[in-house]
Amino acid sequence: MTHSFGNGFSGGKNTSEKVSFLLFRFLWTSKENEKTYFYDATGVKQKKVVNETGLSSVTTEYAGNYIYEGSALQFFNHAEGYIEPDGSGGYDYIYQYKDHLGNIRLAYHNSGTPSSPTLQIREENNYYPFGLKHKGYNGGLIGRNHKFGFGGKEEQEELGLDWVDITARNYDPALGRWMNSDPLAEQMRRHSPYNYAFDNPVYFLDADGMMPTSTGDPVKKIVSSQTSGNVNPTRTVTFAGRGNSNYDVGTLTPKYGFRGGDFHTHTLPTSGRSTVGVSVEFSTTGDGDFSAVTALTGSTAPEFVYSVSSKVTTTTSQFFDSDGNKVDSIDNASSFSVVRSTETTTVNVGIGGEVPSTASVSNSNETTTYDVTGKSGFSDFGGKQLSNPTTNSSAPTISTINFSDASSTLQNLAKQNVKDNFAKAAKFIIDRTKNISKKVEQYNWEPLKSL
Repeated sequence: MTHSFGNGFSGGKNTSEKVSFLLFRFLWTSKENEKTYFYDATGVKQKKVVNETGLSSVTTEYAGNYIYEGSALQFFNHAEGYIEPDGSGGYDYIYQYKDHLGNIRLAYHNSGTPSSPTLQIREENNYYPFGLKHKGYNGGLIGRNHKFGFGGKEEQEELGLDWVDITARNYDPALGRWMNSDPLAEQMRRHSPYNYAFDNPVYFLDADGMMPTSTGDPVKKIVSSQTSGNVNPTRTVTFAGRGNSNYDVGTLTPKYGFRGGDFHTHTLPTSGRSTVGVSVEFSTTGDGDFSAVTALTGSTAPEFVYSVSSKVTTTTSQFFDSDGNKVDSIDNASSFSVVRSTETTTVNVGIGGEVPSTASVSNSNETTTYDVTGKSGFSDFGGKQLSNPTTNSSAPTISTINFSDASSTLQNLAKQNVKDNFAKAAKFIIDRTKNISKKVEQYNWEPLKSL
């Protein structure tokens, strides 16, 4: 069995690429300039061998997050970037900044010491919408040339091709076109099987080379949720009567049409003691009825899931006295604090049947502080209430973890949706093929039956 990713001339060189899938190898190749890929049974790339005229053969091996050239370790990934040997027996810890499309825009590290840090920019990348890198003003490269950039995927610079390896296919950002036909082209017959993101890379993404996905209006579905402890440490009650508002500290809320006075509200704690509560939610995010592709293809496509998430929110409420010391109950308190810490772990899933290797984690905190005052007009908690709320929120921090480090429940949910997406895509292709065959048969034979 033979198959070519493409052959032709680039930079005056006769070039070719070939792929090895277990026992399947390319039989035709140019021995002067060639590039060979090796994959395991699940389609994960294991090795790349490049032979180029006048240069030594270069072998790159992919051992999970560890990348080698020959027998030398080049780098391995971590949650915020990658680590590479510094050439002196140590390692440099490189941080990366990625934009919302997953493009690696900036790489930097501490060239000083932990006690006296000095930020050094290692590499800067800016991209046109289709992925071609800006030239002429990006910061100079310091250290190794990290070939992972557009979409976080490996840039294939060998043989002068300058393609990007996006899992299922090779992509040329200079053309904005794939170099291989779309494996799911039958689902998008209105479009060229070589187009990238329906020619609209601002709205659509194609993270694995299988099918563009919409970046807008995703549909969230809660799979399961549970709570423990006190997750709602405050409640709001409404009090009626203008006269009462003269003595109470509650927020006055006029309600016209109520004869004899106004409504006003009071905020009360749900418990007279400090509490802790935890809520856990698992959800999926998709495009509902996959309306983006449905609208573009004119056919009803199956409902796919783009990502799965776990959201863990810990709510801690605490009473403080006038000196800022913690107290157990409202009786001796002058202030009340509610802290909500939320950690959301998200795993992106495609339709190619491949389990992702990483997950993104977002952490955020929100703190609301109240004064504990009297005259609530209620006997609860000795007539005390919460007033003058002040809320401070921290900017969320984003990091990346290995898929294996996510919770087992989230891993199982991701694996199940990868499996379901692949099955739906396969069934859709099979059904569409049957319908097309049926229409062809009717077109060819129906006129003859009438004779």
